[in-house]
Amino acid sequence: MCCMQLIQNKFSEFQLGIEAGSQRFDRVDKMATALVEEENPKSTVILERQEDLRYSIKYVYFYHQPDLDSRLAYPRPTKTKI
Repeated sequence: MCCMQLIQNKFSEFQLGIEAGSQRFDRVDKMATALVEEENPKSTVILERQEDLRYSIKYVYFYHQPDLDSRLAYPRPTKTKI
């Protein structure tokens, strides 16, 4: 297997991992939102963690784009305060 093919295979595996992680993130995000809506005593911590995870997901999506044109389609991730 040549070096380029190996790199392409590794990148494909990476993209599959991102997709699976994205699905897990969506489930966790919905659960976190439900807990906050139910006025869970840990709502403040949940909101902080939720914001951190959202930032991380935006960061991964922004930087995993294979070329500059694709990256420009996504806004550069910024961390915001709730």
